[in-house]
Amino acid sequence: MLVDLSMPLSPKTPPVPGHPEPTFAPLHLLERDGLRNTVMSLSLHTATHIDAPSHFIADGAAIDEIAIGLAASPFEVCKLLYGLITSGLVSLREDLATLRPERLQRLGTAELGALAERIHRAAQQAMSGHERSGELDAAMRLSRAELDGQRGVDAVIDLIRAHEKTLSASLGPNQSKAFLDRIGQLIAGV
Repeated sequence: MLVDLSMPLSPKTPPVPGHPEPTFAPLHLLERDGLRNTVMSLSLHTATHIDAPSHFIADGAAIDEIAIGLAASPFEVCKLLYGLITSGLVSLREDLATLRPERLQRLGTAELGALAERIHRAAQQAMSGHERSGELDAAMRLSRAELDGQRGVDAVIDLIRAHEKTLSASLGPNQSKAFLDRIGQLIAGV
């Protein structure tokens, strides 16, 4: 069975916090031009997308570079990743929009850092004594580096995603959901 997990792309697609909303404008009209064509403008992080290592790491590989390394086209790499997701070997998590991350936009770097520490402690408590709890520390180190690099809200969102992924893989979806609920409370309190 094939399950399409792609988020539909339309003017109503919610953007990642801090990114512009997608826009669509007609370029050609069937009645006038004999064909229909649309110009769209959006962030590469709109809707379903794949982040290459270059998104987080200065000298990390881009999708096209990964494709070359695998002797495959970027399309084939995306197909492979899609296959991993649809097979259940890799899973996508609930969108963080329910956490109302727009509240974070008004926080300064120090406040975002403090929030990241609280998020990290919540994840550590949930993973207490688990063999994979060290993965949380690696994600926190990356988040601190991103905050130092002025990535602000994106650094906090990336931390939440990384911790949620670790919790889900280690403890299951119920604990992952409980973690996201706790983070929602933390964000509501800022």
